[in-house]
Amino acid sequence: MRAPFGWELLALSIGATAITIWADSNDIIAIPAAVVAVASASLLFAEVALRNSQAQSSVPGWNPRAQPAEVRAAFTSGRLGREKLVTFLDRLELAGPTPEARVRTPDALDEILEMSREKFREYVRSRLDHLEAGT
Repeated sequence: MRAPFGWELLALSIGATAITIWADSNDIIAIPAAVVAVASASLLFAEVALRNSQAQSSVPGWNPRAQPAEVRAAFTSGRLGREKLVTFLDRLELAGPTPEARVRTPDALDEILEMSREKFREYVRSRLDHLEAGT
């Protein structure tokens, strides 16, 4: 497992800050050390931001152009299949009519996943009708 940032930049930033504080009023040492501290801290923040955006963009998801066989399999796959369908519907809704929709709480998801087969299918029908009406 890789560290989320370069430890070298962190060490350099802390070391340069310590030298700046130690130099006190000696501007010949303090100013270059402060520049190094600020530059290394800026690079550290940039690296963390870049890695964070790459990690978020590489989150696997369900292809919005799911094959009918995948959808059929999700309906017959029990709890995991239901969770996949609900997540898929949530993503469609966020991409479509209600991009400001809230994230579903785990309790709300559990309540949906525990529905009987008929109630769950009715839930999916109503969600699809809502999505269709919003497009």
